[in-house]
Amino acid sequence: MVALEDAESGETLLVDTTDEQVRKAYRLLTEKKFEQRLSTFKAAHIDYLDIRTDTPYIDTMLKFFRMREKRL
Repeated sequence: MVALEDAESGETLLVDTTDEQVRKAYRLLTEKKFEQRLSTFKAAHIDYLDIRTDTPYIDTMLKFFRMREKRL
């Protein structure tokens, strides 16, 4: 169980993270928000860089900046 607090209302909600339906709903919501963010970035011509915390990120950053340098 995870207690989540709404920053605006202060309301607390207990969430059972072992519930498959809860995990699926959360995954779908986060995927939708991610796609919306990417769409907004593309429409505004904003570069996007996927940095992860579970893998080394230096190679990803170097590749991104080299690509950007060539483009500019």
